[in-house]
Amino acid sequence: MSQTFTAEELAHYDGKDGKPVYLALRGQVFDVSEGRSFYGPGGPYEAFAGKECSRALALMKIDAAECNDNLEGLDDKCLQTLQDWTKKFTQKYKIVGQLSGGAAGSRASSKGSGAWASTGVMMAFGVVVCAVTLYYAYDKFPVAA
Repeated sequence: MSQTFTAEELAHYDGKDGKPVYLALRGQVFDVSEGRSFYGPGGPYEAFAGKECSRALALMKIDAAECNDNLEGLDDKCLQTLQDWTKKFTQKYKIVGQLSGGAAGSRASSKGSGAWASTGVMMAFGVVVCAVTLYYAYDKFPVAA
């Protein structure tokens, strides 16, 4: 069953006290509890738990300050990186809902003329560069097995 979460509600799903671990990418909320050792308390990516972390993943930064949906100013390479992470999370984890109020998909890139749909051509241009980058960066941001 899919539900709508506010940022405040999502923050409760941080894996503490036996709670599930959720995070959001581009406004989609994922249950990453099976990757608790990565995203839960004490895990290397616990900064993402209970947060919208589109910007942080696009920038490949484990930084709570970057956990937000602001995609403004990101270059094509970062947008493609985020698209790749979203695809990986969609394949690996269950989507349990949507984040309300300002999902990342509604924010435009400073280089684009609209939201995500209008950045498709620009993102396609950087696929090869991003694939190589992700290949070498995978050990920094592994998707839990």
